Amino acid sequence: MSAIDSKISYGATDPMLSNRALYPYLFRTAHNDHVYFSALLRLLKYFSWSWVGIVTSADDSGNKESETLFSLLNSQGICVEFTVKIPSLRFTYDDVSTHFIPFLNEKNKAMISNSSSNIIIICGTVSFYVAGILQLPNDVLSTKTFILPPSWFTNNNIVQLCFQAFNCCLGFINYMDVYVEYNNSLELLKNPYETGDMQRFLTNVCPSNYPEDKMLEDLWMMHYWCLSTNEYKNKAFEIFFKIRLHNCSGNEDIRAIPYALFSMGSPIVYNTILTLAHALHAMLESLGRDFYTSKMKSEIYRHRLHQYLRKVQYNDGSTMRLYYDDKGEMSTKYMIFNWLKFTKSVNINYVGSLTPWAPPEKQLYINTSVITWKNEKVPRSQCSENCLPGSRKIKITGRPICCYACVMCSEGEISNTTDSENCIKCLPTEWSSNKRDQCFPKSEEFLSYFDSLSMALSAVAILLWTISVLILGIFISHKDTPIVKANNKDLSFILLVSLSLCFLCVFLFIGRPVDRTCKLRQIIFSIIFSISVSSVLAKTIIVYVAFKTPRPGSPWKRLIGKKVPNSIVVVASSVEVTISVVWLYFSPPYLEQDTHSYQRKIFIQCNEGSQVGFFAVLGYLFLLAAVSFCVAYLARTLPDRFNEAKYITFSMLVFCSVWITMVPSYLSTKGKDMVAVEIFSILASSAGLLGFIFFPKCYIIFLKPEFNKKKQLTRR
Repeated sequence: MSAIDSKISYGATDPMLSNRALYPYLFRTAHNDHVYFSALLRLLKYFSWSWVGIVTSADDSGNKESETLFSLLNSQGICVEFTVKIPSLRFTYDDVSTHFIPFLNEKNKAMISNSSSNIIIICGTVSFYVAGILQLPNDVLSTKTFILPPSWFTNNNIVQLCFQAFNCCLGFINYMDVYVEYNNSLELLKNPYETGDMQRFLTNVCPSNYPEDKMLEDLWMMHYWCLSTNEYKNKAFEIFFKIRLHNCSGNEDIRAIPYALFSMGSPIVYNTILTLAHALHAMLESLGRDFYTSKMKSEIYRHRLHQYLRKVQYNDGSTMRLYYDDKGEMSTKYMIFNWLKFTKSVNINYVGSLTPWAPPEKQLYINTSVITWKNEKVPRSQCSENCLPGSRKIKITGRPICCYACVMCSEGEISNTTDSENCIKCLPTEWSSNKRDQCFPKSEEFLSYFDSLSMALSAVAILLWTISVLILGIFISHKDTPIVKANNKDLSFILLVSLSLCFLCVFLFIGRPVDRTCKLRQIIFSIIFSISVSSVLAKTIIVYVAFKTPRPGSPWKRLIGKKVPNSIVVVASSVEVTISVVWLYFSPPYLEQDTHSYQRKIFIQCNEGSQVGFFAVLGYLFLLAAVSFCVAYLARTLPDRFNEAKYITFSMLVFCSVWITMVPSYLSTKGKDMVAVEIFSILASSAGLLGFIFFPKCYIIFLKPEFNKKKQLTRR
């Protein structure tokens, strides 16, 4: 036959035959293994079966199918626990008793029995001997569900032979094999053997009339227990199936064998012939009379036939139009059935279908409510337990990818699906639940005006501000009294005003921070407080100079005037202003949302920008306070009733103690606690200056007015 002859196959399923470069003139009406495997993968995915076994025949067909299936399963994350390959029946009687049966019973049966996978996929060549291995104990079969390919599921003799194994199994049937669709229901195709001629033919069908038909011989052996002409085959059947074969009478009728008449492949053969007929008819119509008068060689017509086969389209009597695609394959859908074995009958229930040309989301249809399962529940076939939401899978070294352990997601991560490969990070503004399956918005934390702590601090700040203003009023009303005039009343006024402003600075630290308040609050407070400390330093210097230079006309006496003390305040505070401006220019404070320090909170706070700038500002205040403390300490024993050096010493001691304690506390806290620490330090240090310096004077003004006289000023 010429190389360009068109060929139509109704049984070849090898995917390699789809290669048009190698087989340009081959057409197939049989199912394509790739399409079947695609349907199988969808079925496994649908029921979350990721741990399966494979039983196949040890021949070219079985090897190719199992290798292709193994590769496809792995690509979809489905693992194969075992592959059992059953060799072909090529043995003598001695082999049966000493090698073959032990091989089946001991090795492969043990592999299936000891497996943890509950889904077993059958593939390869249809064979009674492959089916023989599936005669397993009931306790093993109670958890195993088999999936049969079209070539197996349609062979009822083998399916019935393994009724214990295949009971409640699932299987695929090519749509064109036995069914047509009518009003959304399925009906068996009309039996092609009902004609009178066919009936007469069937009466003569028996092994004696067709001795070369080995399948017919097998049917007689299985159904009628008839001896064959092959002694070794007889022994194998008797050992395998535990039956006693005998000589038959010759009156056995093939029509009495269930399903024997209507081979499931007949409709495919019918479609093959019908396809050829349609193509020939189209070619004859195209050529017309030229076909009968033309002298072209038959090879030319055979080549032209290929062109018409490619274009043939016809309706199969159902709702589906049949045609060959670009690969020479006849597209068809698969029906999914559930095989049930009862005492006296066999039921094949339609439970779903796969339509390759449908939209992806509609290709697979499964009606789970009509499926009958072993143990009355969907079998579970996974190597490991499911990783619940809140955990993720981790690979176990040395085990297949389907075998994994589960670990809980880390803090700030979640997984909201079962068997998640990775955990998902929550947003920085969210926190993960204790079960690690949800993200919740974090609450914002800052020192709010309505917070009980801030209300208490605000009340203290207002109270101290009120006291400082009252003292300022008292000093103004008593500005001409000796106790106010002593130690420079102007410095006292500056100190009181700056202290009252320090108390008001507290409100820059309360409330939701914004970028502007972050930049200004530290700088404003540091400048105002530097004025306060500079005033204290100036007062201390005046006291010390006044009592260390008693001689009239001494040049040191000029330091007691107004200009020099005021200059000390201006110069000392100007240094603080300079440091603050440099800090603000190069690395100013800014608003920050701290989402990492605490799981469920966002700290709305001010970042100081440059730590060097921040500690330079505080360091300079410490320097002023230290100088004031040293000078005041030297002047503490001077013999003047109104000498305030000892009070300044205590106030500076309080200031240093408060701020030295504040620094580590400030650095070790976050959020509103950190702000509260600084506010407390501001109030405590300012209140220390106010109390130690001005309360004794107020005591004298109101309770000891007799000491508020000039003669008391010079009393030693």
